[in-house]
Amino acid sequence: MYTKKNRKIIHIFCEGVSEKNYFEALKGNKLVSDFYVLKPNSKQNDLARAIQKSKRLDGVDIIIIYVYDSDTFKHQKKITDIFKKHKDSIYFSEESFEDFLSCHITKSAYRNKKPNLSRQLVEEIRDLSLNSIKKCLKKPSKFNDFKSIYDLLLELFEKKL
Repeated sequence: MYTKKNRKIIHIFCEGVSEKNYFEALKGNKLVSDFYVLKPNSKQNDLARAIQKSKRLDGVDIIIIYVYDSDTFKHQKKITDIFKKHKDSIYFSEESFEDFLSCHITKSAYRNKKPNLSRQLVEEIRDLSLNSIKKCLKKPSKFNDFKSIYDLLLELFEKKL
């Protein structure tokens, strides 16, 4: 399904409220909002459950992605088949989402306490561009060859989703 401006709708299942707030701030980025409608949802903080819940969206013309911390899965010896099946839609942070936030120029990521992002970080997110992502954000290590949040930002700004 596309909106009046033919923007793609992306439904984002994410682990927590910090991640949801990040994508809410990204909605304010002109480059992203010209091509996409982001719909972040942090109600399903378990990845397997989020994948199960997303099945209700089958048949709807939207893009579904999952954004989760890799630290939850680091100790698992084997990645489940369901994760492998959705590998192209899953984006992991290197450890925790807070580690990803520390890759930004703004160092006071949170207002007072989590999950509220600081005004400075929200402004930085709204002003992100493809060049600033490549120059300013540190590319995290891959987790079991899954894509990272950095890869997600590149795909959004390169209009590859």
